[in-house]
Amino acid sequence: AQAEEAAAWLHSMSNATLQPDVFAFGSTIRALARAQEMESAIQCLHSMGAARVQPDVVTYSNLISTYARTGKPWEALHWLVKMTRAKVRPDTVAYNTVLGGFAQAKEVEKAESMLVEMEELHLRPNAISYFHILCAYAAARPPKEDEA
Repeated sequence: AQAEEAAAWLHSMSNATLQPDVFAFGSTIRALARAQEMESAIQCLHSMGAARVQPDVVTYSNLISTYARTGKPWEALHWLVKMTRAKVRPDTVAYNTVLGGFAQAKEVEKAESMLVEMEELHLRPNAISYFHILCAYAAARPPKEDEA
């Protein structure tokens, strides 16, 4: 309900002949994404283009974060790719978010490949990057016979 109200305020801003900027759109997308209203959040992102407002790394990261936190790391990766195709340079936080999603899903190899990709793009992995890799290994480790 609150996310829908945020979208309604964005719409009324446009009706009042005020041009919403990246912060207005980004805040609305964040509210919609946090409420897991992903279709509405994506629709809002697309309406940025119609308003000639360029999404930034934070705008895309709001979508990425929601998908990663809700166990959909491949969707998070999809939006990371869309971000780069839109000529928006991802940052370490965006990569860590996707990496963390794959770690949570116990997809060790994909998490590792995200770390390698970060380094290839000259994005500096930080302690959180390595923490996610270690968590992926810990989560994917089969239990010992005496633990089962």
